Amino acid sequence: MSKLYLGAFVCLTATAAVGVDYVNQSRMAGMAAVELGPVAYLGTLKSRFVDTRSAMEAKALRDRLRGLQPRKLLPEPPEGWTRRDYAEADIARLEKRYDIAGDAFVPDALKNDPTMKMLSQMNDNAVADADAREVYVYEKDDALIALRLKRRRDVDGMAGVGLKMVEANLNAMSSAEGFAMVGGVAYRDNFGLFGSERAPDSPRIIIGRLGDELEISLRTRADVSDDDILALLTAIDYDQLNASLETPLAGIGNAVPTVDRETSRAMAEAQTERENDALRERGKAAEAQLMNLATKINDDKSGLTAAGAALGLVTGDAGATVPEGMSAPKAAEAPGQALSLQEATAGPASGGGGFFGSLSKLWGGGTSKPGQASVVAKPSSKADIKISRGAGDGCTQGIGKRCAVGN
Repeated sequence: MSKLYLGAFVCLTATAAVGVDYVNQSRMAGMAAVELGPVAYLGTLKSRFVDTRSAMEAKALRDRLRGLQPRKLLPEPPEGWTRRDYAEADIARLEKRYDIAGDAFVPDALKNDPTMKMLSQMNDNAVADADAREVYVYEKDDALIALRLKRRRDVDGMAGVGLKMVEANLNAMSSAEGFAMVGGVAYRDNFGLFGSERAPDSPRIIIGRLGDELEISLRTRADVSDDDILALLTAIDYDQLNASLETPLAGIGNAVPTVDRETSRAMAEAQTERENDALRERGKAAEAQLMNLATKINDDKSGLTAAGAALGLVTGDAGATVPEGMSAPKAAEAPGQALSLQEATAGPASGGGGFFGSLSKLWGGGTSKPGQASVVAKPSSKADIKISRGAGDGCTQGIGKRCAVGN
């Protein structure tokens, strides 16, 4: 008897589920419940099954492609070409990488600082790892081309907002021209900041992007022909790249029709301008976010005080906590008057040194007197955080913009 009840319950549940689904499908079709016939309803079951299976297959393909090293999605060498890893000799010929050891403007004390050496080594390791994951070198006769596929990832939080502003500013100061449309991707000739890479002996840099996720960059010598460059870009599997995106893009793929060279260049130029406009808008949005944050901080002075305490900054208030081994600082001459950069970054007591001590000497600071604390005074209740594009009061001009904090 219990099996009979169980069977009846299952049948009633299935009937109810089918009934609810039938009514929902009728509404989606804009029909009354009785207007959707059995044949039409069965057709929706089949189409939904196919759609679900296609979505599952697309996700499985996307996960597999994203699990590969990015350069594994670069093409096999076309006929007559060879492919290999990126070597030190190639980097010397095609890139101008910064090396602090060879910078004559950096003092030896800073170059030899253990902390700086460690940071430089960490950076070198990260760059070498990226080269191994992202770059293949293609060769044919005298042509040498380094092709890189980079998967860009958004950085969360305020760091990501700041990076978007930096990217927008750098892009605005960079010079570029449309090169070609290949597979629906707009490639541009990139000439660096203020056209600094236009010199005859500078490497040629061509960049194309698939949304905000993938960036294809090509480096070669200036004497390599456009035909050789296009031979490699055309060999890329754009269907595969598009399938690896979190959200595939319309108009990207191997089936995109080819056009003549001049039309392709003009299309790439137009698409480059649209991408630049979008990047500028993202930069403006990021700046607005920072402005909102500054407003919130200015409205909450206790938040500034708490932030200073969390950083271990010592104030001159009565009852303030002074770290062991340090004397209480003298009060500023005026309420909320901040100490100078030299005082705030002054080195440790006599006999100290290290990385930040070296920086202090470079910036004009010196070692503090024995028993004197290096402190930052409590911010004024009227102080404002200023964020500027670089043209306002208290801000310097140029790439490295610095703005005053406080009145």
